[in-house]
Amino acid sequence: MAVTLLQGPAAAAPQHKPAKPEAATTAADIPSAKVAARLSGKRVEALSERTETSTTWVNKDGSLTTEMSAGPVRFERDGD
Repeated sequence: MAVTLLQGPAAAAPQHKPAKPEAATTAADIPSAKVAARLSGKRVEALSERTETSTTWVNKDGSLTTEMSAGPVRFERDGD
């Protein structure tokens, strides 16, 4: 059995947990979004389904939710 005693600032320094990686919020297509949503436990947008008036999300249970707007919510301005 080994015992180590620390003195000084090192003994009192709090131990930091490694940063948790950010969960994906978008994925290229529905299959990729389903995997990302299942792994993250959060909804993930399927970019292949995005239009100027709708956004489609894959929920953590694998179901889809599409949010639709009466008018455009995204558009290109001068090619940007």
